[in-house]
Amino acid sequence: MLGGQSGRLFAELRDRRALAYRVSAHSVEGVDPGFVAIYLSCAPDKLGAAVAGVREQLDRLRADGVTAAEIERAQSYLIGSHRIAMQRRAAVASAMAYHEAYGLGWQAWTDYDAAIRAVTPAAVARAVATYLRDDRAITATVRPPLATPGATRRSRLPAGPPLPPAKHPPPRTRRNV
Repeated sequence: MLGGQSGRLFAELRDRRALAYRVSAHSVEGVDPGFVAIYLSCAPDKLGAAVAGVREQLDRLRADGVTAAEIERAQSYLIGSHRIAMQRRAAVASAMAYHEAYGLGWQAWTDYDAAIRAVTPAAVARAVATYLRDDRAITATVRPPLATPGATRRSRLPAGPPLPPAKHPPPRTRRNV
């Protein structure tokens, strides 16, 4: 719903507001806790507005949920991508090994289409409330270094535009995350 060229982030931040060159969302799951990441690249003078735009879209997702059309689009994309990926024997072998290791049974990969089709807007709302929590968000910013006149090495980062404040206090840092 967030990622891809027809996702909310691309449509709003790139197409409508021209704030980003590229924007994407992805997640990493596994036996250990994973993460949801949103990546964007933009001009330095648009950074504050672009980050605010991402936060606005996440707030909208939390407040309004998703539409049936968004669910259907995401389901079609995920099922199609999975079918293409599983055309390789190595992908099938990997899926079988991981599903067996996770205790799901080696044939669980064959149930992917049905599991994705079973996702509802209510299930997405529960996942959003559980995993896309503002109090757990971390924002990392990479900016180009400033060139010092006459120097051959760039050594200082620019201050850049201020980022919009988060709605909640920053998360506590944890070790081994």
